[in-house]
Amino acid sequence: MGQMKSYLTPKRDAAHAETVRRVPINGPVGIYRRDDGGHSVLAETDDEVIELGVRDAAVSRKKGGSSPVELLPDARGVRIRNQNSKNPVSVKTNLGEQQLAEGENTVIDDDCIIRLGITTEIRATVERDRDTLSKEELQEKLGMEQEGDLMQGVSPSAHARAIAVNLRKATDESVPECRKYATELKNFVAEHEVDDPDYQSIFDKLEQVTTRLETKSSGALRGSGIDDEWQEEIDLVADRVEKLYGRAD
Repeated sequence: MGQMKSYLTPKRDAAHAETVRRVPINGPVGIYRRDDGGHSVLAETDDEVIELGVRDAAVSRKKGGSSPVELLPDARGVRIRNQNSKNPVSVKTNLGEQQLAEGENTVIDDDCIIRLGITTEIRATVERDRDTLSKEELQEKLGMEQEGDLMQGVSPSAHARAIAVNLRKATDESVPECRKYATELKNFVAEHEVDDPDYQSIFDKLEQVTTRLETKSSGALRGSGIDDEWQEEIDLVADRVEKLYGRAD
């Protein structure tokens, strides 16, 4: 199992991925309204206070130094806690929507939208960077044999092929599933640079596809399949990665 990273962004910027300020959830992150009459909504970490670019008079202010809503890293993802907001805090995931009354909390293990105040919507994102394939998956897909803690005979092309297969299969499932394997493939290519004139253009294309999938994964397409145009584009980039590492062997 790899490391897990989580962060939050204001939902209103989702269509402009290049401008989104990601706030890492590495420790407690408080969400509250600044008490200066300007109604600015802030995210506060141990290191800084970040303007989220939202003004909402209905978001609660700090009480006794405590933020009304707090996000915390959790072994399963992110814990969302309504610490002292009198108004319910809504947490929407692909499984549905729940309301957190004052004092209640929940743990999410995937992307979610947090609604508080009147207009404030915040996206919390959970990303898992796991090993390219587990030992069991490698044995099943590639017929490799384990020796100690190492998987013998696994070439970069075999790794790339296995991830590409999963990515193609994911196009029949959902946008979040595609995003997971596209991110895994992008990370693999970034870590295994090869001396090939097509390398950079393939990596750039993977970055574009991954960014688009990330932007869409919490929107209206969440849980839906991939349309024909997207499927063709994803299949093409998966093919190009396979060929890239096939040539490098």
